[in-house]
Amino acid sequence: MKAFRGAVLVVSHDRRFLENVATSVAWLRQGVVRQMDKGYTAFEEWTEQVEAEEEKALDKLNTQLKAEERWMARGVTARRKRNMGRVRKLHEMRSEGRHRKTALNEAASTASLAIDSGSQSGRLVIEAKNVSKTFQTPDGALPIVNNLSLRVMRGDRLGLVGPNGAGKTTLLKLLLGQLPPDDGNIRLAKNLDIAYLDQTRATLTPDMTLWNTLAPLGGDQIIVRGYPKHVAAYAKDFLFESRQLHQPVGALSGGERNRLTLALALAKPSNLLILDEPTNDLDIETLDLLEDMLSEFDGTLLLVSHDRAFIDNVVTSVLTPEGDGVWLETPGGYADYVSQRNAAAKQAASAAKAEAKSAANPAQKTAASKLTYKDQRRLEELDRLMPERQEEIINLEDAMADGSLFGKDPKAFQARANRLSAARIELATYEEEWLALEAKREALSRS
Repeated sequence: MKAFRGAVLVVSHDRRFLENVATSVAWLRQGVVRQMDKGYTAFEEWTEQVEAEEEKALDKLNTQLKAEERWMARGVTARRKRNMGRVRKLHEMRSEGRHRKTALNEAASTASLAIDSGSQSGRLVIEAKNVSKTFQTPDGALPIVNNLSLRVMRGDRLGLVGPNGAGKTTLLKLLLGQLPPDDGNIRLAKNLDIAYLDQTRATLTPDMTLWNTLAPLGGDQIIVRGYPKHVAAYAKDFLFESRQLHQPVGALSGGERNRLTLALALAKPSNLLILDEPTNDLDIETLDLLEDMLSEFDGTLLLVSHDRAFIDNVVTSVLTPEGDGVWLETPGGYADYVSQRNAAAKQAASAAKAEAKSAANPAQKTAASKLTYKDQRRLEELDRLMPERQEEIINLEDAMADGSLFGKDPKAFQARANRLSAARIELATYEEEWLALEAKREALSRS
């Protein structure tokens, strides 16, 4: 989008994406559109200024209203047109005051989220040792997890990041013991109270009403973290209006179904919270509140998300698929992972250039001249092939980091995944062959 020379109109809840591409922002709020001629990075500060100005205007209106009410308390002479005009003005001010107050209340009525960490689990929550899982496809074996060893400790906030189809949900099910591994073993702590927000929202029944979903046993109360709360009040915390309580779940929008699933998950006390794509269809205000809730949660969190800003603001480490079923854990958020990956790629490219330069050194050429013509040509060919293959691997990894690629073109995604696996094998073969020829050359030079 940055390279596109035309105009672009974007509707998105992805804050990092908006920060990267937007040069101005239109804010739709309470039926009014306000525009800011700056990028999204300035949006939060701008909205705070707008809301502060509205509160200031409401305070001023309330002061005027109190003054008019004091005047009316002294009596109004109905025969004087001026006084009747003031009465009409007072009613208009009251109407405007109610409108402003309603608007402010609605703006502030974002979802009220909280979660109880339940009983404490042991310090070690999940331990995976040499775990492997492979699926058979028409194109052959597809390794999802290969020899993974991982420890999740109490209080860890682990984010699973990767393209669609990489196996994030499968890995979650392995770690929770819902799916048996092909090899290795997984151990879970005792006294685990697990709250699981499923990506498919399979916990929802389309024919059930919102009320019955929250209170399936009947009555007008739901137990929220051990305490009873009225169904309507709890639903209001998640932005549902009273008129929606008797609507079927199937009539809710995607964002509303997501909020309802969150309401069910967060009502249950838990010390292990599993969120699989919790940010889908959530508005930015609810995302901010969900981040605040998770920052106060003192249990253990496993999070799957494509929302880079959400990942950066919530997790303490990131687990990413590197191909062939290999998963890499790096400390920090998504931005830290990208920074470390780019640094490693640059280091590998520099090492490859140094090796190529060293191989082209005249002194080494003299020594290499003792090799046969065929071996010498092959050595020179490998000096060219290794950097090419390293660059191809980096480009393929960058392309597969696009979370939308699998959804747009699964065949292209699988083709790139297959090519990435083959390129890594080729590079390893080239390196072994190069080392063997170098060892042969050195042995000849000493003889």
